[in-house]
Amino acid sequence: VNSRGIETERVVAIDGGEANSFAQELWIVPPGTAPTPRSDAYQRNFVDTDSARKFDELRWEGEDASPGVYAGGLEAYALALRAEPQALAYIIVYPTYYIQRDSYVDNGKRRRYWQTYRDPPGTARKVLTQARRLLMKEFHISPARIRLVNGGFRKRGALELWIVPRGEHPPIPTPNSFPPKRKRLK
Repeated sequence: VNSRGIETERVVAIDGGEANSFAQELWIVPPGTAPTPRSDAYQRNFVDTDSARKFDELRWEGEDASPGVYAGGLEAYALALRAEPQALAYIIVYPTYYIQRDSYVDNGKRRRYWQTYRDPPGTARKVLTQARRLLMKEFHISPARIRLVNGGFRKRGALELWIVPRGEHPPIPTPNSFPPKRKRLK
């Protein structure tokens, strides 16, 4: 269009799927027709609707990151849930907890320190409540279909969105960070 002067409306870009190798093809076809798909192209994603599957994972990270849930991040998930009216929505939240070990040099002496990063108490409940409220109010998903799970801590805060057909085993949370247990006062 820019270098050869062809009108924009005459150029159409088409995603031909995935193949064994990267290829770009230029086709000249009559108006109103489309090129023949490559014989080695295949569907981008195969979705097994008979088993539990992770649809998406939303993350937050660092002290300044707000672990909020926004409608834009749940829209595709809600559409997938609507396409499978018998499936359940499992939402697993993993608040942040990790210790960063570091050191610095002070007057020729190496000093070590630990910095603990942890989401505030109640973060899991807040994020799960936001996600549930958005699915119900914005996308009209029945509350009877939504299951909320606090999955424990991870080094990076995350929200996993699962689609689970009825009768299938629910997803198992996979925390990867474990704060020390509090000592009881006597």
